[in-house]
Amino acid sequence: MTRIAIIGAGISGLAAASAIEDHARQSGLDLSTLVIEKQERVGGKIWSIKEDGYLCEWGPNGFLDSKPMTLDLCRHLQIEERLLRSDDNARKRYIYADKTLHRLPENGPSFLSSKLISWPGKLRLAGEVLVPKRTDSGDETLAEFGRRRLGKEALDRLISPMVSGIFAGNPETMSLKSCFPRIYELEQEYGGLLKAMVRLARKKRAEVKAGKAVASAAGPGGVLTSFVGGIQELTDAASSSLKGELMNGQQVERIEKIRRIRVASRCWSPD
Repeated sequence: MTRIAIIGAGISGLAAASAIEDHARQSGLDLSTLVIEKQERVGGKIWSIKEDGYLCEWGPNGFLDSKPMTLDLCRHLQIEERLLRSDDNARKRYIYADKTLHRLPENGPSFLSSKLISWPGKLRLAGEVLVPKRTDSGDETLAEFGRRRLGKEALDRLISPMVSGIFAGNPETMSLKSCFPRIYELEQEYGGLLKAMVRLARKKRAEVKAGKAVASAAGPGGVLTSFVGGIQELTDAASSSLKGELMNGQQVERIEKIRRIRVASRCWSPD
């Protein structure tokens, strides 16, 4: 029997283990999975807390229903009927900073009047049009990109909260090309984000005027979707569906490659 180990019982590790077991079952392969998680609970950054009648999300609060693979996983886990799509009120986003809830600016006037970003920070962000396009073909982290093009304050007050809500990740370690390939493409194609927004807005108005159906250029499409009991229902269902072994509270310290040498022997008989 082949044994496959998956390190980490977050949504990535659980989904990988589920996909491996499903493929093995369909292909008739004899294998087992072992998921190793250093925390005492599964789910990683996904954690829904119910307290005093409130449902609070420790990490991401949902996913966009435009991602077919996530919906396929929900159908595979038979929790599709538990899905809960957000209403229009969810489009009003707030960021907590300086002990105050600030509504996320949605247009130019609201951005200018918002106290989320200071005036020096706003001027630095507006100066993004003067930042030259990066010509190095190598990758950079989202934090490096944010500081380079938008400034440190925009990174701390806008980008980091957004990343926490969507990916529950650290922008200092997240690959720009892998996590936000469209942002990388906008800089390469238009020379900057503000330049891209202006040109894409003009293009959209022209297409609307011509009677074409167009999608929003501001960001990814889809409706924010979670579950009746919180996003943790996804990781709970994924872990419960696994047939293999799940080890909590066990940390992987190192991985070693073991080389196996096969010795073949031959016997000769005299002619």
